[in-house]
Formats: sequence, structure tokens, C-alpha cells
Amino acid sequence: MKITFVKPNIGRLEHSLYVDQGRMEPLMLGVLAGLTPPDVECVLIDDRIEPMRYDEATDLVAITVETFTARRAYEIAAEYRARGVPVILGGMHVSLLPDEAAAHADSLFIGDAETLWAQVVDDARQHRLRARYQAAPGPAQLGGCLPRRDLFKGKGYLPISLLQFVRGCRSRRLWAVA
Repeated sequence: MKITFVKPNIGRLEHSLYVDQGRMEPLMLGVLAGLTPPDVECVLIDDRIEPMRYDEATDLVAITVETFTARRAYEIAAEYRARGVPVILGGMHVSLLPDEAAAHADSLFIGDAETLWAQVVDDARQHRLRARYQAAPGPAQLGGCLPRRDLFKGKGYLPISLLQFVRGCRSRRLWAVA
């Protein structure tokens, strides 16, 4: 099995502000690849710095969506789906606007993917991807996951490595209100 992780760009206008010069590693996709079983081939395509490779065979495409990349994420998803490749969308935008995102994907992940990513991979292997995966409310437990930094090699990222040791608010009272 092969999963292609995609980090979309804002758009694709050469010689303009749309071309991303920051080029920081997409840590969230490295974390997902790190949570993926070792027998699954993982590939990263960063639309900010390299062309999309739609003709490259893959079994599942996982796209992270931020509000400012939603339009481009939906374009990429549409191209893969037109080729018969299932697409799962996740990220902050999908968690905030799942009904909008649902029109552009075979599956959605709402919330922190670490909680159920193993289930997504297993379901994809068995060709029974669910329409939605919903993480339990509250902060995700991040312990023990090592990001797949090998996916970042040769892509021209800035010479810094990102890390994450906590996410969100630790107050359960605030989660109950949301």
C-alpha cells in the first residue's frame, strides 16, 4: 500500500506573493507518516515547492487543509478523485467546516488525526474508508511519535527542524464549552 501526503500551496502564480518562500517542513504530515505502519510506503508532495505528480500510482491521498489553502486543496483532491484515487482531507479548515470539505473528498478527518490514523490506514487497506473520522474532544496525546523526517530530504526546506511537544489548551473546561 502507498499513501501520498500533500501539502497544498495558496495558489500557483509565478513571480508573485503566492509562491511560498518560507518553505518550512510540513511537520503535521511527517507526524502522520510516522504514525503509519512501516509496511506502508509514504510519499510527500509539497505543492509549494514541487509539481504535483498525479500520474504516480498511489492507494490513498491525504491532504492537509488550512483555510488559505482550501481552494488549492480542493483542486488537487478533484484531480486525484477524477483518476479514481480516494482522498482524505484533514486539518484545521476541515475541522471547522466539515460540510464544505465533504463535497471535495471521499473521507474527512475531523480533529487530531493521531487518535484514529491507524484505523484510517486499516480501512484504506480494506477499501472501506469511512466518510468521516471524528477524533474524541480534548487535547491529543502526542507521546512516542517520531515524525518521518526522511520525507523532507532534498526538498529545499529552510535549514531548521520543527518540533511539537504540546497542542491546544490543556483545560478540559474549555473543551467542554467548545
